Amino acid sequence: DSGDLDVILRLAPLLAHEGEHFEAWALYRQACKTLLATGRHEACLAAFREANRVLPYEFEAWRLTSELERKLGRDREAFETLLGSSP
Repeated sequence: DSGDLDVILRLAPLLAHEGEHFEAWALYRQACKTLLATGRHEACLAAFREANRVLPYEFEAWRLTSELERKLGRDREAFETLLGSSP
């Protein structure tokens, strides 16, 4: 439910900050799966972008962000996302 999503999306960046990158990325993936299933594409995109910021070496986050941007018809943003994926 949305309360769980709020907790997950608050906890993920805290875990990333503490060096728990695998766990943080797992939470972002979980949240985005739920957001996509409920049609909340913009919220999912925001979560992916936050994951890119706090987990800059997680290429899968960059790839999924770019993929979603493409699905939303934002080809230029998708391309720029992939260019930004090499910190």
